[in-house]
Amino acid sequence: MGRSQPRPASWSQARRALDAVVSSSHATQNPFLQRGHKGGWTFGDVRTFGPEYLHWITAFPGILAKGVSNARDDDTRAFLTEILFEELGRGRREYRHSNLFWRFLRDLGVTYFSTTPRLPETRALIRGMGDLYSHRRVATMLGAQYALEHQAVPMIASMFAGVRPLLRDITRTDIMYFELHTASEPLHARVMRRCIARYVGSPADTSSALRGARGVLNLITNFWDALNRHCTNATCLPSQEEDVAPRGRRLGRAG
Repeated sequence: MGRSQPRPASWSQARRALDAVVSSSHATQNPFLQRGHKGGWTFGDVRTFGPEYLHWITAFPGILAKGVSNARDDDTRAFLTEILFEELGRGRREYRHSNLFWRFLRDLGVTYFSTTPRLPETRALIRGMGDLYSHRRVATMLGAQYALEHQAVPMIASMFAGVRPLLRDITRTDIMYFELHTASEPLHARVMRRCIARYVGSPADTSSALRGARGVLNLITNFWDALNRHCTNATCLPSQEEDVAPRGRRLGRAG
Protein backbone atom coordinates (compact mmCIF):
# COMPACT_ATOMS: atom_id res chain seq x y z
CA MET A 1 0.00 0.00 0.00
CA GLY A 2 1.36 3.46 -0.88
CA ARG A 3 1.31 6.33 1.54
CA SER A 4 -1.72 8.59 1.46
CA GLN A 5 -1.22 12.07 0.03
CA PRO A 6 -0.91 14.88 2.60
CA ARG A 7 -3.35 17.76 2.72
CA PRO A 8 -2.54 20.19 -0.12
CA ALA A 9 -1.93 23.04 2.33
CA SER A 10 0.62 20.95 4.25
CA TRP A 11 2.62 20.09 1.13
CA SER A 12 2.34 23.61 -0.27
CA GLN A 13 3.84 25.06 2.90
CA ALA A 14 6.53 22.40 3.05
CA ARG A 15 7.44 22.94 -0.60
CA ARG A 16 7.83 26.68 -0.09
CA ALA A 17 10.04 26.07 2.92
CA LEU A 18 12.19 23.52 1.08
CA ASP A 19 12.54 25.71 -2.00
CA ALA A 20 13.53 28.66 0.21
CA VAL A 21 16.26 26.55 1.84
CA VAL A 22 17.62 25.48 -1.55
CA SER A 23 17.46 28.91 -3.19
CA SER A 24 19.21 30.63 -0.28
CA SER A 25 21.87 27.97 0.14
CA HIS A 26 25.53 28.77 -0.29
CA ALA A 27 25.90 25.40 -2.04
CA THR A 28 25.35 26.92 -5.48
CA GLN A 29 26.20 30.53 -4.66
CA ASN A 30 29.71 29.91 -3.41
CA PRO A 31 32.72 31.73 -4.92
CA PHE A 32 34.22 28.64 -6.54
CA LEU A 33 31.13 27.76 -8.60
CA GLN A 34 30.42 31.41 -9.31
CA ARG A 35 33.90 31.77 -10.76
CA GLY A 36 33.24 28.69 -12.88
CA HIS A 37 29.90 30.08 -14.04
CA LYS A 38 31.76 33.11 -15.39
CA GLY A 39 34.25 30.89 -17.22
CA GLY A 40 37.04 31.78 -14.84
CA TRP A 41 38.42 28.36 -13.89
CA THR A 42 42.03 27.50 -14.60
CA PHE A 43 43.44 24.07 -15.28
CA GLY A 44 44.76 24.13 -11.71
CA ASP A 45 41.22 24.61 -10.43
CA VAL A 46 39.99 21.62 -12.42
CA ARG A 47 42.98 19.50 -11.41
CA THR A 48 42.09 20.24 -7.78
CA PHE A 49 38.31 19.88 -7.81
CA GLY A 50 37.99 17.14 -10.44
CA PRO A 51 39.49 14.19 -8.53
CA GLU A 52 37.70 15.19 -5.31
CA TYR A 53 34.37 15.51 -7.14
CA LEU A 54 35.06 12.14 -8.77
CA HIS A 55 35.37 10.52 -5.34
CA TRP A 56 31.99 12.01 -4.40
CA ILE A 57 30.11 10.78 -7.46
CA THR A 58 31.83 7.38 -7.29
CA ALA A 59 30.46 6.96 -3.77
CA PHE A 60 27.00 8.29 -4.63
CA PRO A 61 25.42 5.06 -5.98
CA GLY A 62 26.15 3.32 -2.68
CA ILE A 63 24.66 6.28 -0.83
CA LEU A 64 21.54 6.32 -3.00
CA ALA A 65 21.08 2.57 -2.50
CA LYS A 66 20.55 3.33 1.18
CA GLY A 67 17.76 5.69 0.20
CA VAL A 68 16.14 3.05 -2.00
CA SER A 69 16.13 0.66 0.93
CA ASN A 70 14.81 3.38 3.20
CA ALA A 71 11.78 4.34 1.05
CA ARG A 72 8.39 3.11 2.26
CA ASP A 73 6.32 3.16 -0.92
CA ASP A 74 6.87 1.52 -4.28
CA ASP A 75 6.57 4.67 -6.40
CA THR A 76 9.33 6.48 -4.51
CA ARG A 77 11.44 3.33 -4.38
CA ALA A 78 11.03 2.88 -8.14
CA PHE A 79 12.02 6.46 -8.92
CA LEU A 80 15.13 6.32 -6.73
CA THR A 81 16.02 2.99 -8.31
CA GLU A 82 15.72 4.58 -11.76
CA ILE A 83 18.19 7.30 -10.73
CA LEU A 84 20.50 4.62 -9.34
CA PHE A 85 20.28 2.67 -12.60
CA GLU A 86 21.19 5.81 -14.53
CA GLU A 87 24.14 6.50 -12.23
CA LEU A 88 25.42 2.99 -12.92
CA GLY A 89 25.21 3.44 -16.68
CA ARG A 90 22.03 1.41 -17.18
CA GLY A 91 24.06 -1.76 -16.85
CA ARG A 92 26.95 -0.62 -19.05
CA ARG A 93 30.16 -0.03 -17.17
CA GLU A 94 31.55 2.50 -19.63
CA TYR A 95 28.49 4.71 -19.11
CA ARG A 96 28.61 4.79 -15.33
CA HIS A 97 28.56 8.46 -14.45
CA SER A 98 31.78 8.21 -12.47
CA ASN A 99 33.50 6.65 -15.49
CA LEU A 100 32.13 9.34 -17.80
CA PHE A 101 33.53 12.07 -15.58
CA TRP A 102 36.85 10.26 -15.19
CA ARG A 103 37.16 10.05 -18.99
CA PHE A 104 36.40 13.76 -19.24
CA LEU A 105 39.19 14.58 -16.79
CA ARG A 106 41.58 12.27 -18.59
CA ASP A 107 40.83 13.89 -21.96
CA LEU A 108 41.31 17.32 -20.41
CA GLY A 109 44.75 16.31 -19.18
CA VAL A 110 44.16 15.52 -15.52
CA THR A 111 46.34 12.45 -15.07
CA TYR A 112 46.83 12.11 -11.32
CA PHE A 113 44.19 10.76 -8.95
CA SER A 114 44.42 9.87 -5.29
CA THR A 115 43.02 6.49 -4.32
CA THR A 116 41.11 8.14 -1.43
CA PRO A 117 39.76 11.69 -1.00
CA ARG A 118 42.49 14.14 -0.07
CA LEU A 119 40.28 16.76 1.56
CA PRO A 120 38.53 16.12 4.88
CA GLU A 121 35.49 17.97 3.52
CA THR A 122 35.17 15.40 0.73
CA ARG A 123 35.29 12.56 3.24
CA ALA A 124 32.76 14.39 5.43
CA LEU A 125 30.44 14.88 2.43
CA ILE A 126 30.45 11.19 1.57
CA ARG A 127 30.05 10.06 5.17
CA GLY A 128 27.41 12.68 5.98
CA MET A 129 25.27 11.86 2.95
CA GLY A 130 25.42 8.19 3.89
CA ASP A 131 24.04 9.07 7.31
CA LEU A 132 21.25 11.21 5.87
CA TYR A 133 20.15 8.63 3.31
CA SER A 134 19.94 5.91 5.96
CA HIS A 135 18.18 8.13 8.51
CA ARG A 136 15.35 6.44 10.36
CA ARG A 137 12.94 9.20 9.31
CA VAL A 138 12.30 8.77 5.59
CA ALA A 139 11.37 12.45 5.21
CA THR A 140 14.94 13.35 6.21
CA MET A 141 16.37 11.18 3.45
CA LEU A 142 13.93 12.56 0.88
CA GLY A 143 14.60 16.13 1.98
CA ALA A 144 18.29 15.53 1.32
CA GLN A 145 17.58 14.03 -2.12
CA TYR A 146 15.14 16.83 -2.95
CA ALA A 147 17.76 19.46 -2.15
CA LEU A 148 20.48 17.52 -3.96
CA GLU A 149 18.47 17.32 -7.19
CA HIS A 150 17.42 20.97 -7.10
CA GLN A 151 20.91 22.32 -6.42
CA ALA A 152 22.35 20.01 -9.11
CA VAL A 153 20.71 22.00 -11.91
CA PRO A 154 22.71 25.22 -11.34
CA MET A 155 25.75 23.27 -10.09
CA ILE A 156 26.16 21.29 -13.33
CA ALA A 157 25.58 24.44 -15.40
CA SER A 158 28.31 26.29 -13.48
CA MET A 159 30.71 23.37 -13.75
CA PHE A 160 30.27 23.08 -17.50
CA ALA A 161 30.66 26.85 -17.94
CA GLY A 162 33.85 26.63 -15.90
CA VAL A 163 35.49 23.92 -17.99
CA ARG A 164 34.23 25.01 -21.43
CA PRO A 165 37.00 27.61 -22.02
CA LEU A 166 39.60 24.92 -21.32
CA LEU A 167 38.28 22.73 -24.16
CA ARG A 168 39.14 25.06 -27.03
CA ASP A 169 42.47 23.46 -27.89
CA ILE A 170 41.39 19.86 -27.31
CA THR A 171 40.36 17.84 -30.34
CA ARG A 172 38.67 15.02 -28.45
CA THR A 173 36.86 15.56 -25.19
CA ASP A 174 34.17 13.32 -23.73
CA ILE A 175 31.52 15.70 -22.31
CA MET A 176 28.75 13.10 -22.05
CA TYR A 177 28.71 13.49 -18.25
CA PHE A 178 27.56 17.09 -18.57
CA GLU A 179 25.16 16.36 -21.42
CA LEU A 180 23.39 13.62 -19.47
CA HIS A 181 23.04 15.66 -16.31
CA THR A 182 21.94 18.80 -18.12
CA ALA A 183 19.10 16.76 -19.65
CA SER A 184 18.11 14.68 -16.60
CA GLU A 185 18.47 16.91 -13.54
CA PRO A 186 15.44 19.16 -14.22
CA LEU A 187 13.25 16.05 -14.61
CA HIS A 188 14.65 14.49 -11.44
CA ALA A 189 13.94 17.70 -9.54
CA ARG A 190 10.30 17.75 -10.71
CA VAL A 191 9.66 14.10 -9.88
CA MET A 192 11.22 14.52 -6.43
CA ARG A 193 8.44 16.98 -5.65
CA ARG A 194 5.89 14.21 -6.11
CA CYS A 195 7.93 11.71 -4.11
CA ILE A 196 8.46 13.87 -1.06
CA ALA A 197 4.84 15.07 -1.08
CA ARG A 198 3.86 11.57 0.05
CA TYR A 199 5.85 11.95 3.26
CA VAL A 200 5.24 15.54 4.32
CA GLY A 201 1.86 15.64 6.00
CA SER A 202 2.63 17.17 9.38
CA PRO A 203 4.87 19.84 10.93
CA ALA A 204 7.12 17.07 12.26
CA ASP A 205 7.49 15.62 8.75
CA THR A 206 8.31 19.05 7.36
CA SER A 207 10.95 19.58 10.03
CA SER A 208 12.53 16.23 9.15
CA ALA A 209 12.59 17.07 5.45
CA LEU A 210 14.12 20.46 6.13
CA ARG A 211 16.72 18.83 8.36
CA GLY A 212 17.76 16.57 5.50
CA ALA A 213 17.81 19.43 2.98
CA ARG A 214 19.90 21.70 5.19
CA GLY A 215 22.18 18.82 6.11
CA VAL A 216 23.11 17.90 2.55
CA LEU A 217 23.41 21.52 1.43
CA ASN A 218 25.74 22.33 4.32
CA LEU A 219 27.94 19.36 3.42
CA ILE A 220 28.08 20.44 -0.24
CA THR A 221 28.80 24.03 0.76
CA ASN A 222 31.71 22.94 2.93
CA PHE A 223 33.04 20.85 0.04
CA TRP A 224 33.08 23.74 -2.45
CA ASP A 225 34.35 26.22 0.12
CA ALA A 226 37.29 23.95 0.91
CA LEU A 227 38.17 23.74 -2.79
CA ASN A 228 37.88 27.50 -3.09
CA ARG A 229 40.28 28.02 -0.19
CA HIS A 230 42.86 25.76 -1.79
CA CYS A 231 42.67 27.43 -5.18
CA THR A 232 42.32 31.11 -4.24
CA ASN A 233 45.22 30.84 -1.79
CA ALA A 234 47.44 29.51 -4.58
CA THR A 235 47.55 26.12 -2.87
CA CYS A 236 45.79 24.01 -5.48
CA LEU A 237 46.42 20.42 -4.54
CA PRO A 238 49.68 19.29 -6.14
CA SER A 239 49.76 16.29 -8.44
CA GLN A 240 51.86 13.97 -6.33
CA GLU A 241 49.74 10.87 -6.22
CA GLU A 242 50.15 7.59 -8.09
CA ASP A 243 48.93 7.71 -11.67
CA VAL A 244 45.83 5.63 -11.07
CA ALA A 245 42.12 6.20 -11.33
CA PRO A 246 39.78 5.35 -8.42
CA ARG A 247 39.76 1.68 -7.39
CA GLY A 248 43.17 1.08 -8.92
CA ARG A 249 42.19 1.41 -12.58
CA ARG A 250 45.18 2.45 -14.66
CA LEU A 251 44.73 5.62 -16.64
CA GLY A 252 44.42 5.21 -20.36
CA ARG A 253 41.99 2.31 -20.16
CA ALA A 254 38.43 3.39 -20.75
CA GLY A 255 35.77 2.34 -18.28
